[in-house]
Order: sequence, then C-alpha cells, then structure tokens
Amino acid sequence: MNKLTLTVLLTIISLTPLWAKGGKFDRGIEMKTFIPKGQWMVGASFSYMEMDVDNYQWLVLEDFNITGYTFKVSPIVSYFIRDNVSIGGRIAYSRSLMDMGNLAISLGDDLNINLSDYYLKSHMVSTSGFVRTYLNLGDSKRFGLFNEARVTYGYGEGNSENGSSDTSKAVHEAKHVLNFGISPGMVAFVNNLQP
Repeated sequence: MNKLTLTVLLTIISLTPLWAKGGKFDRGIEMKTFIPKGQWMVGASFSYMEMDVDNYQWLVLEDFNITGYTFKVSPIVSYFIRDNVSIGGRIAYSRSLMDMGNLAISLGDDLNINLSDYYLKSHMVSTSGFVRTYLNLGDSKRFGLFNEARVTYGYGEGNSENGSSDTSKAVHEAKHVLNFGISPGMVAFVNNLQP
C-alpha cells in the first residue's frame, strides 16, 4: 500500500509544472508555411505489372503456370485552402487479367488438387475526396511530411471462366467498394515554392 501511495504522490508532483503552465507542453515545434494558401497541386500515377510463371514449384504447389497483367492510372488535383492544408480529389482506373494454365497442389499420396484453364478479367473505377495537411522538416522548404484523410468509392466488374471451351463455366461479378483511410507520407520538391 505504501508503494502505491508513493507512486501516486510522485506522479502528481512530476505533473505539477505542467498544470502550472495551463496543461501545455512546449515541444519547440514552430509552425512554418510549407505550401502557401492558393496553390494548386496536379499530378498522376501510373503502374503496370506483368507476370509470367511457368512450371513453378514450391512446397505443396506443383506445375504452377500463370500469365497476366495489372494496369492502373490515377490522376489527382487539389487546392490549398489554407497554408499547409489542401482539399482535392482523385480518380483511379485499374484493369487486371489473369490466365492460369495449371495449378497442382499435392498434399500427400491420397490428396491431390488440380486446377486448370482458369481465366479472370476485371476492371474498376474509383473516386476519392481527401484533406491533406503538410509539415515541413525543420527550416526546409523542399522536404516535408504529409497526412491524408480520404473517403473512396469504387465500382468494378469482372468475369471469370473455369474449364475448357466445351465444358466452360463462367461467373460475372459486380462490386461496390467504400473505404475510409488515413495515409501519412513524405514529400520532396525539386524547387522551392517560396523565394
């Protein structure tokens, strides 16, 4: 009981200087303008990935054959409503194709699974609205940190087929996606925005 009382008393004594200052603790961070009000930010990102796997084997996977690609493009625009604070939007389009020639799974002498002639094609369009805040690193006007809060809605469709052409089974899918996210990151400018 004495140890608990002593711990509580030491905690109260150590926090007393904070209460005397009104509960504020000065971290020594000085807010500076990294990107001024009234600026526009415009950009885009592109990605393309291609896969080609032939006769791959690993643990229980045997004779794994797959080819395909994924393509994505995403333009972005935002406006700085205050110093270091912007609001904006992003539109993204993605398309994927996967053609799996064969997949054999061997789990022992009595249990083998074999999938072949599986084909999947899908595409999605999504739109996002976001608020992004910036913080410069020290006195730098080129390097900074940002945090983005966003809401995204997307709609996509896909078709998959299983089996050879004479015994083919097809499935059509439609999907709606709603995401809420926070995305921190780092930014670097090639030139200064301010003199």
